[in-house]
Amino acid sequence: MSYMAFKHLHLLAVVLTVLFFVVRSGGVLAGLQWVNRSWMRISHHMIDLVVLISALGLCYFLSQWPFYNSAWVTAKLVGLVGYMGFAAFALRRQKILGLAIAAVFLVYTAWVAVNKVPFPGF
Repeated sequence: MSYMAFKHLHLLAVVLTVLFFVVRSGGVLAGLQWVNRSWMRISHHMIDLVVLISALGLCYFLSQWPFYNSAWVTAKLVGLVGYMGFAAFALRRQKILGLAIAAVFLVYTAWVAVNKVPFPGF
């Protein structure tokens, strides 16, 4: 696969994971049971896996690795893991604060991806 193929795959997976997060969060807050069915959870996890694998492919093509030579890639990885962790916890436990923290991690990760700067304001 080429760099552009990995980039488009990554962007598609990011859009899908955000869409699934919004739908599942709204469904959990509304008390809908179908958002916690196994096919929804597994689909969300598989999309997140595609996000991570395509991110690794992009790291390979750009020769920028987290914790090694790229602070903004490290920040994206930390933001992505934070989002995934808080989203998984909040969607199972139906905690509004967890969903809000996951959303903050998601926005932060998107900001870092666009600006390629690990800390806002620097």
